[in-house]
Amino acid sequence: MPAPLVRRNDYSVLCPPALGEWTPTLTVSVVIPAHNHQDKLDLVLAALAAQTYPDHLTEVVIVDDASQPPLTLPPITPTHTRLITPDPGGWGSAHAVNTGAAHTTGDVILRLDADMLTFHHHIEAHMRWHHRCDYAAVIGHKRFVDHTPHTHTPQHIHHT
Repeated sequence: MPAPLVRRNDYSVLCPPALGEWTPTLTVSVVIPAHNHQDKLDLVLAALAAQTYPDHLTEVVIVDDASQPPLTLPPITPTHTRLITPDPGGWGSAHAVNTGAAHTTGDVILRLDADMLTFHHHIEAHMRWHHRCDYAAVIGHKRFVDHTPHTHTPQHIHHT
């Protein structure tokens, strides 16, 4: 069934399903460029490990852009998570994202920063729109909060 035509940014024609009340089929690749700050990445991955979107449809690709010491995968991590280094010939966040995207297999690429905590339904909330319209660029809301190191643990983030 073809996607409805969205005119003048009127997305009401898409009618996405309510969270938890649909069966997804598209795969998603979450691409995360990262440089240093293993502690923040651990929290991000813990949040991603608790997503409501099906695990078998999700992969996470972290691109370690010359961290010292190199980043590692922590104990609480989504099942299909890989840690790679950037392809030669470039540097910085954009190059890391391009490298990550080139190494993904998902139908949809979702880009996150290595210090962004997501709600447990974040991927599902994005992907329900992609299931309705394959040409849409989906964005979300971002809140900035003060970060106090060691306030939260990956276990707390995963279960909250």
